Amino acid sequence: MKRKILTAFIIVILAASLFPRQISFGKENGNFKVMGYFTESAYLNDPIDEAVHFDGLTHLIYGFLKPASDGSLYPIGQPERLKELVDKSHAHGVNVVIAVGGVFYGTEPLSGHFEALAGNDETIRRFVREVRDFVETYNLDGVEIDWEYPDAESSAEFERLILALKDVLSPMGKTLSAAVAAAGSVNTKAESVQSVTDIALENLNWINIMAYDLAGGQHSPYWLADASIQYWKKRGASEDQIVVGIPLYARPSWKQYRHLVALDKENAYLDFVPGDKLDSYYNGLNTIRQKTRLALNKGGGIMFFDIQEDTRDETSGLNAALDMIRRCEQYNLNDYFILVDNRELLYTPEEKLGMPYQDGQNRIQIPVRKALEAIGAKIEYDQASQTVTANRGETTVKIHIGSEILEVNGNKKTMDTKAVVKDDRTYLPLRWVYESFGYKVTWSESSKTVLVSKN
Repeated sequence: MKRKILTAFIIVILAASLFPRQISFGKENGNFKVMGYFTESAYLNDPIDEAVHFDGLTHLIYGFLKPASDGSLYPIGQPERLKELVDKSHAHGVNVVIAVGGVFYGTEPLSGHFEALAGNDETIRRFVREVRDFVETYNLDGVEIDWEYPDAESSAEFERLILALKDVLSPMGKTLSAAVAAAGSVNTKAESVQSVTDIALENLNWINIMAYDLAGGQHSPYWLADASIQYWKKRGASEDQIVVGIPLYARPSWKQYRHLVALDKENAYLDFVPGDKLDSYYNGLNTIRQKTRLALNKGGGIMFFDIQEDTRDETSGLNAALDMIRRCEQYNLNDYFILVDNRELLYTPEEKLGMPYQDGQNRIQIPVRKALEAIGAKIEYDQASQTVTANRGETTVKIHIGSEILEVNGNKKTMDTKAVVKDDRTYLPLRWVYESFGYKVTWSESSKTVLVSKN
């Protein structure tokens, strides 16, 4: 009895309004997409078997096929590499999509090329015909338009281009998608997103939200992905259409994720590394997991740019995302995800330490003894007085079972919940305990994430 009581604690999410519904992680028809961009680059030229971990991917997006103003297509730089990628992808059950566009052709902005070719009947017919032929030649599964970015004046041309491609690709059984801008808020009026018309949106199989390259630091914060999903859903995009883009490079240093991790494996769990000349803002494993949960909750997939910039070991961003997807499906871990000092705390039925549950007040409780042990707290239980004592450094926290009273170094505080015993295990309010030890506890409702960090 004593051992079982000592094996678990809980976190109580105080506001019932935080849990309006249960999350459904299993998308209809198993249609959750896991994508990776694969671009031609002098900096990304490893052998394909080394550059890509195919297991778990649903799509690779090869970039870039560059359009000319007259509707023709510039030759790609490595046609044999594309053929090899398609063959190996299909052997692993992975679809390959060609990304048409990008930012520049040489020094020429491709936005002008798109606007010119889409504004003329003859050039748009030529463009669609050449794209169709390219898809057939390389046995591709779809096309992604990466026009960065149509403005208010070219909004009609963007819609016209999408509809023209749809008419040709749909009868071929090919997908049509677009890389679209992130939204800084759900009510943004930015031309980069407003220029994608409702009709164009309706005719796309999905949109890859480029939730990165934010000006002014951070580069790709979690909130940008969340706000972008809210914006595009408000515009009418279905959950299945929404794919959240995750960068595997830093800004402003432009260092690749794999190179940052090679410097220090601890960097895999961070989102910022200072530099001698340029700092690195990026997405570490915890943010990747959190964005994956966000996409599972509110969208239809995730996309990594560029998949070749990932590591190939236990610090892999792709593997972290796949593991989160698997766990959410296997264990239905749809309540929340706990991070303590940048490390995840995971609980499974196999541990037999208790599992999260929702109480009668619609509050979610979860066993978290490992969370206190992670900060070095020592735990004692006095059965006679029904008191749990946690010690760390000069701080002693006492919690009395069945009482709202918590003591910190002898000073009494009144909690808004009680410590209880359930199934011969003691459940204690994590928020109160952690804050008593000088930690900050924050909650992200959109990804059901609890972040515990030092103040």
